[in-house]
Amino acid sequence: MIFVRFYGGLGNQMFQYATGKALAKKRGQKLFFDLREFDSANAKNTKRLYELNRACLEENIATQEEFEELPLLKFSILYPYLRKLIKLGIINLEQFVVEKDFYYQENIFKERDSILIDGYWQSPKYFSHLQKELNEDFTPKIINSLNKQLLFEIQNSLSVAVHIRRGDYVTNPHAATFHGVLPIEYYKNALAEIKKKYKNVKYFVFSDDLKWVEENIEFNDQTVFVDINGIDHALCDIYLMSHCKHHVIANSSFSWWGAWLNMNPDKEVYYPYRWFIGERETKDLIPMNWREIKW
Repeated sequence: MIFVRFYGGLGNQMFQYATGKALAKKRGQKLFFDLREFDSANAKNTKRLYELNRACLEENIATQEEFEELPLLKFSILYPYLRKLIKLGIINLEQFVVEKDFYYQENIFKERDSILIDGYWQSPKYFSHLQKELNEDFTPKIINSLNKQLLFEIQNSLSVAVHIRRGDYVTNPHAATFHGVLPIEYYKNALAEIKKKYKNVKYFVFSDDLKWVEENIEFNDQTVFVDINGIDHALCDIYLMSHCKHHVIANSSFSWWGAWLNMNPDKEVYYPYRWFIGERETKDLIPMNWREIKW
């Protein structure tokens, strides 16, 4: 049995699922979801909800009886301390793989019996061979008429998805000092690169603060501000992004997935050279053919 511990926002949950699925397929085992983190309180991080129940994937939410396959896991009150000891290298337990850093960890695929993986696993190296399957898994169960209409516009234009992440990057002190809001210059430079290459572009703008975007960023081309989904249907926004021709992404797993799921072989993806505040290696996060933008 393979357990994946889920936490974080939708983009993080997608990374966790994709890596768990790759591991389960490699070993021919069943994938179980450990969702107990969403019940715990953590004042430092932004409060998140489990969102993959809106996707067309197979959910196997682990029960307390199934957790007994990993005896230490059933005592959920002790697990945060166990996780910390494993991450620090103080103890080593074969059945628990805790992500130690941001880079790709090949040891996750080491042969074991039952296993729990705990981390963000933000690298396509874990699951790049499953792109078609993950596209199907991450398709929203419900796509309403407004989204279908917008999808038609996207598919029938030289569409560029632009994602501006603000939200908790502005309001949450931990997120603000860890991720940081991208400057307007990043978007100006990325849009300038697009303008050099393409004419008659139609921008589809996704943001958790569209009012701020409209007041502060000039697109100078046809622009659609996507405001039909909101927090409760965020997966539909990723789905729409993934059908655009090209992408300008934020330093966010949300728009990373919108770009990565795009099956267009000619897509161009523009990303910020600084993903985090401070030094942190992101070479395993960004595909080699994406284009870095500085400011």
